[in-house]
Amino acid sequence: MLADFAQQNTRLESLSRQLQSAQRSRTSSGAGGPVVAATLERAITDFKETVGGLDSSAREAWGQLAQRPENLEKFHAFSHLGRGRYVSDLERDLEEHGAELLKREIEPEFQRAYRDYWKDIDDYAAGYFPFITRRQLEDAKTLYARGYHRSDRQSAEQDSRDRRRGRGSDSRRPSRSSEDASWKSRTPDTAQRLVTMVLDLPTVSLRDTEDAFSGLEELVEDFRLEPILQGSEQMIDFIGPAKPTLRSLQAWAAVLGGDGDSRRRSQDETFEARLLPQLRQGDGSFLLEKVNSIRIFDAQRTIRSSTEQYVEVPLVMSEQRLTVVGENEDRTSGWTGRLVIEGGDFKLPYFVLIAADTEPSDDRRTWEVRVEIPTFDSSAARLDGIFEFNFDRAIPEVLPDNAGDEYD
Repeated sequence: MLADFAQQNTRLESLSRQLQSAQRSRTSSGAGGPVVAATLERAITDFKETVGGLDSSAREAWGQLAQRPENLEKFHAFSHLGRGRYVSDLERDLEEHGAELLKREIEPEFQRAYRDYWKDIDDYAAGYFPFITRRQLEDAKTLYARGYHRSDRQSAEQDSRDRRRGRGSDSRRPSRSSEDASWKSRTPDTAQRLVTMVLDLPTVSLRDTEDAFSGLEELVEDFRLEPILQGSEQMIDFIGPAKPTLRSLQAWAAVLGGDGDSRRRSQDETFEARLLPQLRQGDGSFLLEKVNSIRIFDAQRTIRSSTEQYVEVPLVMSEQRLTVVGENEDRTSGWTGRLVIEGGDFKLPYFVLIAADTEPSDDRRTWEVRVEIPTFDSSAARLDGIFEFNFDRAIPEVLPDNAGDEYD
């Protein structure tokens, strides 16, 4: 296909003869240097030799090009020269045409493989964090922002039932994140003057992430997608609308690990947390107005003021519960309020995303997160505060709304 295209293309031979003739004419007239830079002559040779040596199968040919950056550089020799004299025609007639041949041949194969990958994801992971869409995340954020109020909770459950019946969603998959991310209970213990509020954040299991990210790695490797996903190759782009989804999946694979690596790393890894002095929630009370100390996610020390430095918090990637405990230490009427977060291995990044109070830093490593704990007096205003979390690793964005449906 491409070999015949390059070796037999008359425009390459014609242009080469024009360059040689122009060079001879320029020299005989005593006018000096070449009319066209010698690099254009080299571009013709590079393109012809590179494309002429490619496999007859488009997918194999793309694999040869993507194997080394210099191969793609030679294929794009004319683009690198810019659109000067002669080059504009060559780009249109040769380089772009060659790229289009590859793209047209590989697209159907890739789309079949991509759909097969998503069939597997649909079976065990779609709708469970991190395999949720932006719309699904917004649903979960809304649920969290409502807090544990029975009337709001019932409303959220009705919204979820509507989505499962097919209303309010354009996706072929149901929105399961809003159904599963839920306030489970608010339980007072009058004897111990303790009240516990439970937030359930189901996620995929560690084993499921291993399967999903192993399949992703296989897809990327089989089709040599890295140059396209990294943005260095734009002309031979046979994945098109699936790029945002694949980039998001790759980012999550790097954070969570596809082989259990995330759990091993997180055993010794921590992040920094501090309570900010201001309260942005309009209808609530600032944490330290009602409690004297706060312990967040098993941090080694408690927080007693919003002017304290950061506390180190274990980065837990397991099914272990996460708790935030606030204590009112009044000797006669003191009480304890606990937020308990249950769920899968990856509930910590899930919680950060649904509880984020503002947009994160540009590198997505610093987040301001609204944390609410229950008060012993159920009629009192909501009790919350904004924490700043600093991570060593970025928390990626979730999937685009059309993830898995790009070619439908």
